[in-house]
Amino acid sequence: MDTNTVDQASPAATDSLGRRMPRRMRSAEEKRQIVEETLTSGRSVAAIARRHGLNANLLISWRQQHEQGVLVDRTRAPMSPHECVGSARL
Repeated sequence: MDTNTVDQASPAATDSLGRRMPRRMRSAEEKRQIVEETLTSGRSVAAIARRHGLNANLLISWRQQHEQGVLVDRTRAPMSPHECVGSARL
């Protein structure tokens, strides 16, 4: 068997039984609470990230956003009827 034919795509997030898990969307408040934990506790960012099921690099990014005052939700607010009409002309 040729090993080069094996799919090398990155695996999706799975639980301990190998079941696929959906990506979790956290609110800005949840992000702030986790970031605050990194700033107040004596534990490492990596340990806190593991405890919350996060990648440490993502948590570091949230910390930077928090310091800059731009840590916000990733979800979009519903558009008003006027915005919907204007977006159709794009």
